[in-house]
Amino acid sequence: MKRYKLAVEKRKVTGKKVKKLRKEGIFPANIYGKDVKSLAVQVPYKEFEKVYKEAGVTGIVDVSVDGEIRPSLIHNVQQDYYKHTLLHADFFQVNLKEKVKTTVKIIVIGEAKAVSFLHNVWSAAILDADEVKITDRGLEITMTKPQHDEKKQEMPHTLEV
Repeated sequence: MKRYKLAVEKRKVTGKKVKKLRKEGIFPANIYGKDVKSLAVQVPYKEFEKVYKEAGVTGIVDVSVDGEIRPSLIHNVQQDYYKHTLLHADFFQVNLKEKVKTTVKIIVIGEAKAVSFLHNVWSAAILDADEVKITDRGLEITMTKPQHDEKKQEMPHTLEV
C-alpha cells in the first residue's frame, strides 16, 4: 500500500487568528491519537490538498513534525462549501502494530449476471440491515426486526456471491 508524505510545522496561532494563516495559504490541523497528546500543526494548503486527493481518508500519511514521522489517517476535514475550500483537518496518528477501524470506499467494476438478478433483493436487505459483512463465504447481513412487544429479534441472512 502506498504511503504518502506530508511535512507540517507546529502551530502557535489559534482561535480567530487562524483566518490570517488561511489567507497566507497555510492550513490549520491537529494530530491526535491513542496515547498521543494532541498537537496543533499547520500545513501548506496546496500540499495538503494534493495528498488529500490521493490518500483520502483511508491512506496512511507519514506526517513529519520537526523531523519526527507520525503515521496518520486524515480525519474530520472541515470544508467551506460556499467557497469550495478546506478549513481544517485532523490527523489520527495510528500505531502500525495495532488494528484500526476506518471507513473504506468500495468501487465495483462491471456487473455479474447473478448480481443484476439479485440487485433488488440486495437493495431491500441492505437498506434494513444493521450490519453487513463481506466474508469469504459471501455477504452476511444481520437485521433486527421489532416484534409485538417492541423487543428486537436477530434474523441473520447470508447471500452467496
